[in-house]
Amino acid sequence: MKTEMLFEYCPFLAGKTVTVSRASVFDTDGLFALMRDESLYRFEPEPAAAQAADAERRLREAERLFRDKKAVLFSVCGHEDLGKMIGWVQIDGLDPKLDRARLRCVFTRGSAASGLATAALRTVARYLVEKVGVNRLEAMTRAEDEAKQDLLLSAGFQKEGVLRESRPWGNLPRADIAILALLARDLPAEEPEDEAVAEETPEAPQKDGLLSDIPDFEEPESRFPIL
Repeated sequence: MKTEMLFEYCPFLAGKTVTVSRASVFDTDGLFALMRDESLYRFEPEPAAAQAADAERRLREAERLFRDKKAVLFSVCGHEDLGKMIGWVQIDGLDPKLDRARLRCVFTRGSAASGLATAALRTVARYLVEKVGVNRLEAMTRAEDEAKQDLLLSAGFQKEGVLRESRPWGNLPRADIAILALLARDLPAEEPEDEAVAEETPEAPQKDGLLSDIPDFEEPESRFPIL
């Protein structure tokens, strides 16, 4: 698995209907618009955001994890309005030995209904499989989150089961978790709306130093682990 494709270059994926790029501080307003929507975050491990500072902190956390080569946070925009963020996709849990990675996402209800969210997930999955070399892409949701599971299924994921009371999730000490996965061989045949061109430019050198006020979201004791 070529993890350097994620961390030494900045992937910019331009499909027929969506654009996917690494999130930055310029996405603060768009991310906050998503994070403050309680209906979108009803089943997420963290609560909806109360103020824009929460979105800023989320982006600072994403920048640290990117520098540490642990996670990448993507911003998704539809071509009809490139200034409006319709969702985000995060890739983490990279396991080069098993060519495995995890995916987490949040999309607006409109983008899910219109098919833009599905197109974005397929674009990201195709890049991970064909360029990065991921063989197994996993996603976890609350068992009750049928809308998120339907979205993942539409992108080619398969539901593998429900782990009952298996792990903490937000304020729940033991939650029922649905496991979905997409294998390289499960990747849907490329359709016109899935076609994407990856433009990659070397990532600018990062400044030294970590943000000590941000917890390591890969550790079990973190309040809102990256799942």
